[in-house]
Amino acid sequence: MEPVYAKLRAAHAQGLSFAQVRSFNLDEYLGLPRTHPQTYRSTMGRLLWYHGWTFEGRHNFAKAFWARGNSWATIAIPELMSIVPDLPAAEKRILGAVFQSQVKTLTDLQCEDGFFRTLLNDDAAQIESSATAGIAYGISRGIELGLIDDSYRAVADRAFDAVVRCIDDDGIVTHCSDGTPMGHTLQFYKDIPDIPAPYGQALTMLMLVEAMTRQTDKAELADVPA
Repeated sequence: MEPVYAKLRAAHAQGLSFAQVRSFNLDEYLGLPRTHPQTYRSTMGRLLWYHGWTFEGRHNFAKAFWARGNSWATIAIPELMSIVPDLPAAEKRILGAVFQSQVKTLTDLQCEDGFFRTLLNDDAAQIESSATAGIAYGISRGIELGLIDDSYRAVADRAFDAVVRCIDDDGIVTHCSDGTPMGHTLQFYKDIPDIPAPYGQALTMLMLVEAMTRQTDKAELADVPA
């Protein structure tokens, strides 16, 4: 299929518009229900990031949707948009779509108490505060930059509240997992212990500073005469 896509891209570069094009996925044509995990629809709507890749065997190790790694992507896309405002339009569209798909999927995986688990899609995995803080920050920044709409504010706020509850009397952020190399089994991730890690503190500070800055900006706007 790659030569076909290459020709379509070349045609688009010469001015051909696909704005009115409609398509269907062959697996759906063959009769698989939309909710089946092997459909392309499920895959595209479940845009999360695997933890690691190796060219030796060409695989994703345990195929773990590791939360802290995913939070880095949730943070990085809005930050890139902010730091490099003159990104080409095509790159902006692609990154925006990736971000929107990831946030939509994360919303469905958030625990009732606001946390995200260290393995995002595993109900038996432990909660993880550094990932929760990073996701809260990224979603909030995405809203502020207009990458996603304000309906996701509740997701960020629940995550924010969950992380704040993890800060003990000494200011240490608890429920932060230790450094995590690529694991070959999902159980490997569940066995990582919690420690008072600097990246847990840093991601929480990032989340808190963003919230404080947002509140300050709102207060200053409220003081501006009409």
